[in-house]
Amino acid sequence: MNKTISRKSFLTHSAAFSAGAVTLGMPQILYGSSRKRDLRIGFIGTGLRGRNHVKNILLYGGVHCPAFCDIDPDAVTKTKELIASLEIDHPEPKVYSEGPTAYQEMLQKEDLDGVIIATNWS
Repeated sequence: MNKTISRKSFLTHSAAFSAGAVTLGMPQILYGSSRKRDLRIGFIGTGLRGRNHVKNILLYGGVHCPAFCDIDPDAVTKTKELIASLEIDHPEPKVYSEGPTAYQEMLQKEDLDGVIIATNWS
């Protein structure tokens, strides 16, 4: 049995087989399985750039901000006001602002899925 196969046919079948094999081995999370809870994102640094991140993330939906950290009292006040003004069902986040290592306390105490760091560069 000496059946020849063209290069094009071989590559087509190989690609289809590879795609099928890879797809079968993918975890369920890659198929967009339903979330059991909102993502819990914390913020370190809530100056102008940080507040923009807070606003965009919370308005996107499916995200909850249980806590944020900033040592500037003005930034803390403005971030609280921003979250209250968004008119979304969101509890008031816990604030960590007791000095330059307050972010460490937030990271230890809070159950966060991710953290956005938006501190200034200096």
